[in-house]
Amino acid sequence: LKELLFEAARTSGTRNFHLDLGNIGSDAFALLLRHMYTDEVPTGDCSAELVSHLLSACELLQVPSLEGWCETKMQTLLTPETAPAMLVLAEQRGADALKCAALRFSASHVDEVTASRGWRDLMGSSPGLATEVLRTAVGCKRARPPSPSCQLTSDDEADGGDGISGAAAALA
Repeated sequence: LKELLFEAARTSGTRNFHLDLGNIGSDAFALLLRHMYTDEVPTGDCSAELVSHLLSACELLQVPSLEGWCETKMQTLLTPETAPAMLVLAEQRGADALKCAALRFSASHVDEVTASRGWRDLMGSSPGLATEVLRTAVGCKRARPPSPSCQLTSDDEADGGDGISGAAAALA
């Protein structure tokens, strides 16, 4: 954080300067500051959007001590609607554990995920990730999850089937 502040002050040439925090909301920034001063992590309910903003703030301001908590929390917030967006976020951030969790969740809930608005957004923005979800759902050997622990197991398949019906419907 110091480096970011010093750089902003140095390049402005004045005592007053503007630090652009992008789309990080005030709630996420307040949680980040609390963590930086107390080492506390947020408690209670946090929305996927808030945790996503908090993760962005952690990366921008270089606070790795809170990044891991954000990734773990996001895994608990996976739903058929949020899984596609979290998959994109994980891919962008190189968060392998989150990507694996989102892939496993999406593959085991393929019917619900492929019927969501989040899936339609994923198909438009990241068709390669959508393909990876479908390959994981049908157990295609060409699917390459980030780690061996990311393989879909029979315990992950909520409907007890092979996920092919949802994958086929998504392709139609």
